[in-house]
This record gives sequence, C-alpha cells and structure tokens, in this order.
Amino acid sequence: MLNLLVKYAQDNDLVAEPGFTSKDVRWAITCDGEGRFLNVNELGDTNQKRNLGRTFRMCPHLSQPEIKRGGKGCRHFLVDNAEVVALYGDNADDPKITAKHAYFVDLLRQASEAMPELSAIAAMLDDTHALTKIREALTENKAKATENVTFVTMDRDPMFLVEGQRWHGWWRAFRKTLARKIDAKKTSSKSKPAADRLTPCLASGELIRPTLTHPKVSGLSDVGGLSTGDALASFKQDSFRSYGLTQSENAPVSEEMAAAYRAALNHLIKHHGRRLAGAKVVHWYTGEKEVRPEDDPIDMLDDPLAFLDEDQDREQAEREAQHRAKQLLKSIRTGERADLLDYRYYALTLSGASGRVMVRDWMEGQFLELVESVDDWFSSIEIVNYSGSKTAKTPGLERLVTALLPERKPRQKYEDWIKPIGADRITIWRAALRKGCLLSNSVLARVIPLHSRFQQKGELEEALEDKRKFPAVVSLLHARMALLKTYHVRNAKKSR
Repeated sequence: MLNLLVKYAQDNDLVAEPGFTSKDVRWAITCDGEGRFLNVNELGDTNQKRNLGRTFRMCPHLSQPEIKRGGKGCRHFLVDNAEVVALYGDNADDPKITAKHAYFVDLLRQASEAMPELSAIAAMLDDTHALTKIREALTENKAKATENVTFVTMDRDPMFLVEGQRWHGWWRAFRKTLARKIDAKKTSSKSKPAADRLTPCLASGELIRPTLTHPKVSGLSDVGGLSTGDALASFKQDSFRSYGLTQSENAPVSEEMAAAYRAALNHLIKHHGRRLAGAKVVHWYTGEKEVRPEDDPIDMLDDPLAFLDEDQDREQAEREAQHRAKQLLKSIRTGERADLLDYRYYALTLSGASGRVMVRDWMEGQFLELVESVDDWFSSIEIVNYSGSKTAKTPGLERLVTALLPERKPRQKYEDWIKPIGADRITIWRAALRKGCLLSNSVLARVIPLHSRFQQKGELEEALEDKRKFPAVVSLLHARMALLKTYHVRNAKKSR
C-alpha cells in the first residue's frame, strides 16, 4: 500500500519533500513594498459557505519532533494561524502564544538574509500599532483564530511571499540545525536506536536509515481524528520495542518516502474522500489518463441525485447512476472504451483514533471487475417502491449503512449514533465493490428486529400518514428492504 501511495504522489506531481507541504490559507495580510500594513484579504472562493481559502502547494512545515527541538515557542514559517501571527483571539495574552508569536517573527528576521523584504514584515509584526490594525481587520472580516494567514506584498504586482523560492535554501538549512539537535539527543540517550544500520524501506525497498517519527496525515477530524493530524505509523509503548528497535524503526520508512505517502493521503482525503458512517473512504485509479468523473463507478454509489442536471427530471436522475454503470460496462465489453481495460482501482477506508490513522479496509483490482461489481450491486438492491407502482429510488451507501440503526435521538451526536455499526459498514462497502462478497449475517440480524419493532409499535402507519415524515420513513423502508433482498440474492448465487 505504501509504495502505491508514493507512486500516486509522484504521478500527480505532489510536493513530497520533507519540510514542505501544501496548506490551505484563508487570509492574506497585504503590505506595501516597504512592509507597511494595508489590509487583510480573504482568499479562496468567498461565495462558498465553507471557504477553506487558497491552497499553496509548497509551504514550510515542521514535524512534531522538530518543533520540540526548536525550543520555546517554536512555530512554522511564513504560514501560521491568526492567533500566532497577529496575536488574534481570546488567548492572545497567553504566554505560550506570545512566545510562539515571537518565534515566528524571529524566523522572518533570520530568513531576511535570503529574502530582504521579510525584515520589514517582521518589523510590522513587532509594531503594536500595526498589530492592532491587523487584528481590527481580521475581526471585521470575522476571521477565526485557528485559520491560516500568510503575506502579500504590493511592490508593483501582488506577490505571495510563500510562493517565492528564495527562502527554500534558507529553510532547508534551518531544518538541518534542528536535525542536528535531534541527533545529539539520540547520541546522549541511554537507549540508543538500533537502526543506525541500514534497513529496507517498506515503501521503496531501498536500504535506508528510517525516520523515527512519521509525518501526520490531515483531514480525518470528522471521523475520529485530531485537527492537528494523525500518524499512520506511531510506536510509543515498550511493548512495541521488539529487537531493541525504538519508535518508527519498527516500521522502517525513509523521511522522503514518509513525506511522499503523507502528501498522497492528504491529497486523496481532501479531493477524493467521502464520509461513510464514521469512516473516510478514498479511491484512485491507475492508467494512461485520469478517469472522468462521469465514468467513476465508485462515485456512482453515492447519492444518485448528484447526477441531476438542471433540465433533467428528478425521477430520471434517481436512476441515472445505475444507467451510467450499465452503459459504461457495455462500452468496455464492446471495445468502445477499450482504453479502460488496463486500468486498476484502489480503495482505502480510514478513520482516526487517539492521534493515529486506523486503516479499516484496503481493496484493489481491475477496473472492469469494479464496473461489473457496481452494476451487479445496483441490480441487487433494486426493488419496487412502497406503493408498488414503480422502481424505488436507488439508495446511496450512506443511506444503506445507517438503515442498520434505530432512529437518531434528538441532540444525539452523529459519531455516537453510528458507533454500533462496526464491521457492518465495511461489509456493505466491500459488497458494493466486489460482486462475490456476501452481506454478513449481522446485517440481517440488525435489519429484521428494527423493522419488526417499528411495525409492532404502530409507528410505521403513524409515520406514513404524516406528510412531513413520509419521505424519510419510505427512504428507510426502501433501504432496509434493499439490504434484505441483496442478502438473499447474494447467498442464493453463492450456493449455486
């Protein structure tokens, strides 16, 4: 899996050099050519309800061990949150925050050897009057203290300082000073790492000296992860120190390969990730060209109304995903889309737990097999609607998985509601992507009692008479009946 993630980073030209990463920046502090504050501008698509800002591909970044070795207040360079950069927010007077601000400003001064204009920026952030103006502008724009900030200079043309390259050499040299501090700490430690010798890298297969800590993966905070990121490989307890190995020597990966797989995961989670009942599923394909969105079988498993066009009937759109899967399969088999025959798919299911990335599932295979499976899945879950007048709307995966749960209680958190699902979530996901996979007995054991209790209490008839509840109740019934049908259809095929 790691080598495939590294290949994904390379194929997509992702920044994977240690000490650099892509970051979303919401706000830009704009200065004139002499470093005087002008205003604060919002970046990204300001019309979006949840504007993440603008993505900068190559931002300076320190790992947690580097921050620890950097000393009191050690922070990142050129891009940081508004709290650190401008002492903005409720915790601005906290000594820890002021120390971080001072460190950030000092880094700008040090880097002015390579970029002289950074000296004026540092002086501005040291000026109480200028900081007050910056904070007022951030408040006026309703900025959050946790949102990232960077700098723009208006000397002739606007220029984002982080997009320049003159600071790169200085930054690499600065990181080496932190690395020497880490090496000095290891040398003086009573338990020296055993892997000063060369070890095969799990990602590349080359002989390397493994990095002791892996970089954190971001984007899993909505599925149990931390907002600061989560580590895919992390070893702290003595029980993981087999053969005298410490920390991530137990999963040897070079610093370069670790940066590459982190870049790949961050990109996949951000651009190709979808939440599935408390987990995050990501997928990608390998082939000569990118798979077009309309030809993506896994995307077809989501809400079919995502395919709804302005001039298209809603009822027609509810069947569009199934139709597209069938047409795509036909075009591959007839040779019309023979270009897709050699493509492969990869699907990864992730979640976060106590600062660690949990790999819940991994699948890979031929693209044609995937299309066949998705087409078979749509056939398996196809049922008539509640009134028996026509085919029911095709339920998406999220609807099918949550149909295994009782009704969500008022004010109940989503994370608490979906906890009981456990492995059944993966069972349904795998059954959709592989036509040979059966639904587990536990799926059947969940659906039948839930539906029986629903009928016994008389709630079903009452809900169906309520026009406000009717769509949700019918959707739930369709999803549960689709699961029951799929369970029996798949088992009947298996027994032949």
